[in-house]
Amino acid sequence: ISDDNTEAFGPGVIDNKGGIVVGLWALQKLQSTPHAHGVELWVMPEEEIGSPHHKQWLKDHSKEVNLSLGLEPALDDGSIIHSRRGNMWVELSCLGPGGHAGRDAERVPHPAHQLIQTLAPLLDPTPSHPRAHYTLTVGSFRTNTEGYNAIPAQARARLDLRFDTFEGKQAAEERIQQAFADSAIEPKITENCPPFPKPQNIDRLLTHFCAHLSRVESRPIESQHAFGSSDTNNIARPDLWAIDGLGPYGSGLHTEQERLWIASLETRSTALAQAISTLPVMIDLP
Repeated sequence: ISDDNTEAFGPGVIDNKGGIVVGLWALQKLQSTPHAHGVELWVMPEEEIGSPHHKQWLKDHSKEVNLSLGLEPALDDGSIIHSRRGNMWVELSCLGPGGHAGRDAERVPHPAHQLIQTLAPLLDPTPSHPRAHYTLTVGSFRTNTEGYNAIPAQARARLDLRFDTFEGKQAAEERIQQAFADSAIEPKITENCPPFPKPQNIDRLLTHFCAHLSRVESRPIESQHAFGSSDTNNIARPDLWAIDGLGPYGSGLHTEQERLWIASLETRSTALAQAISTLPVMIDLP
């Protein structure tokens, strides 16, 4: 805690613990406030690694709700989040016997060369149509050797694909499949997080939540797109209204300098409770 008690510091102080506090405080406030909705607080223990053991649970249970409110941190300027990119992580591995770079160059398969040749077409510009757009980044490329004078026996690469829409996700998956269709290299998808596109007809609901936040925090609050993913991506579906970024704000997420503006725990929980309690008046939920 800072000397003036305005900030808290530490791993996950905003991007994990802070959102849970906002949710619990909002529930406490709702206990003394009349409202017409059943409210559940879901806390995922492995959200930071993509909730691999809870993806299906989230998908199944999201069918029982008609509004999802994510308590991930607000954006740096306090904005809430109306959409997020999805991501797909792919591991590639190519094996060979290894050898001497001089004597064996023309007779021994070279795993690194094979992997590079297969990857090269993927690095061409991706489809330009906005509904099929995605980005691809080679996150790492390694062999089992370092330096010179050797043909490696193994080459590995990791790809990071990002997409804004379900069409973009499909285009990315198809391109990966096509690239390795005639190759001995078998791509292994280690993470496949769907996108969270902005729900249709949600503008009035976004205005409702932004208005409560703006009033409580005495500053204009808007909604924006975020480029990272969260568990809201695993919950989102075309007929479900969802908003994220309703948690506290601060800075330095995922760094040693992660910090939380302590006052935002109170303002965010107060605005969240007020927005939920007035939903029957303002919004006709789908």
